[in-house]
Amino acid sequence: MVFATFSFYTKKYLRGMEPRIPPDAFKFWADRAKEQIDRYTFNRIDLLVMAAHGDRIGNCTCELAEHLYMNEGNEGLASESGKGGSVIYEKGVPYRICQRHLSMTGLMYRGAGNAF
Repeated sequence: MVFATFSFYTKKYLRGMEPRIPPDAFKFWADRAKEQIDRYTFNRIDLLVMAAHGDRIGNCTCELAEHLYMNEGNEGLASESGKGGSVIYEKGVPYRICQRHLSMTGLMYRGAGNAF
């Protein structure tokens, strides 16, 4: 199942702004984002959940895909500086992105029973 397409990314998530992820790379990064979202939601996203929360899940996928794309190779890096400037990467950002988009859906609920 696909959580977000390049069309969703450009039209709904970015709303006409310039994409950071090139069209030919979007599927790769959206798939990486989906893997993390599945982990944080305990693989709870199915067709019924997509019907109920599709835009939230799509927005989460797009933001997380952008984050992964922009920080490729910098997982766990606190900061880096060099000739090209500096990069600051904060641990836990992917989880916080998912939390921002999905916390009100019950998909990230860790307790017993079904929260949604």
